[in-house]
Amino acid sequence: MTQPASASAQSTQNATAVQTVPVTTKRKVTYLFKFTSSKSLSLPYAMAVNGTVTDPASGKPKRLTNNTAKTFTVDANAAVSLYLNSDAQASFRKEPVYAITPTVRDVHITITEKTGKHTTQATPVFKETKKGSDGKEVDYYTADLTGDIWMKVSHKYTEAEARTRIPAGTDSAIQEAVLNIYRGLSAAQVTANLAATPTKAAQSITMTFDSSSNASSNISTFSLLSDGLPRTHPKGLVALFQAAQQAGVSKLTLSSAWRPMLGSIAHRSGLGLDINYLEAGGKKIRVNREELRKSAPDLDWVSAQEKTLFTTYEQAQKAATTAATEQKAATAALKKAQKQPDQVVDAQKAKDAADKKKADADKARADAEKAWNDERDRNEPAGMRSFREALQGNSLVAQLFDPWYMDSDTRDRVAATANKQANDNEKLHAHHLHLTVSEPELL
Repeated sequence: MTQPASASAQSTQNATAVQTVPVTTKRKVTYLFKFTSSKSLSLPYAMAVNGTVTDPASGKPKRLTNNTAKTFTVDANAAVSLYLNSDAQASFRKEPVYAITPTVRDVHITITEKTGKHTTQATPVFKETKKGSDGKEVDYYTADLTGDIWMKVSHKYTEAEARTRIPAGTDSAIQEAVLNIYRGLSAAQVTANLAATPTKAAQSITMTFDSSSNASSNISTFSLLSDGLPRTHPKGLVALFQAAQQAGVSKLTLSSAWRPMLGSIAHRSGLGLDINYLEAGGKKIRVNREELRKSAPDLDWVSAQEKTLFTTYEQAQKAATTAATEQKAATAALKKAQKQPDQVVDAQKAKDAADKKKADADKARADAEKAWNDERDRNEPAGMRSFREALQGNSLVAQLFDPWYMDSDTRDRVAATANKQANDNEKLHAHHLHLTVSEPELL
């Protein structure tokens, strides 16, 4: 039997007065996202009911994660939609997607990321009605998350919006160079010509943008100049120019800015920028240290001595881990031997030996790590080091990852760690520098 959208209940206040109280039927709307390009993706969202966002007007948006259902309870016949990615930021919210209106049943929408060029709209398609685990019937829908939809939910900054996001006091040449990107470039390059000051000579900084194969392969119609670059947060570009000025960098190449279907949400929301080449003091610097672990063209930044020292360090690290395990076992054995006096002497000797082995292994690891660190830093180009340090000190930057160092939070007091190309994130940044823009209203 179909349940009505609303009903009425009567309550008697006294013998002569009857009050009618409306009772609204509630429905559940469940969204389930399946991110095929990155299982660890965390997608900002804001939910709207009948066009009104229910989340606070300020603060960071909430997040949707891979293959984790998110359920909202709303009135029957209420229209539900989502604002996603950078469009979920409170100051934007212009492109509602995956709208659905539950009527006589709860609804469940599965949204699957789909690579390639597709013009599919962000509209749920009905598939079937079936009973859930509680015996209630649910209407099931499906929808796609394509490159076109990623672009739709990624805010495209106008020149006016970019201007308001450039910090006060920014050098006028840098400001104009950045604003030219949002006015519309005719070529994938922009230059800031900085005038001489009492303390600095005149300087020219040229920023070149590589084409985005990820975007062009997954969006039906895409232009780097008119679609990609304007979706990049202006603060990131300002930070790069400022760091280049401070470090004496004259040229730099961005290998990626906004892109839809590769890497973390930082790139997909326009807050991530990658640099794979820079020039400082007349020296060309390819930001790449892949040869630390594999055969690669000799880029001068990884010496043969460093590779030997790194191998020694990793061996020392394994030995220290083994010694720690043996010490733990010897400690447990000594504790157990306390109940059997005839075994205590031998157990104590074993524990003492394990303690010494661990102390020696820890020292060997520390010495090996220092030797590797010193050799690595000795071969790092001065321009690269200065450029990184300038970015680390820039308040517009939240994260920095590069082939030398990894810093997941440049605003805290925790020092950056060496990139050992051991985990996925370190391997990913073995051949470029990545910065994440500090944008408290989004990430």
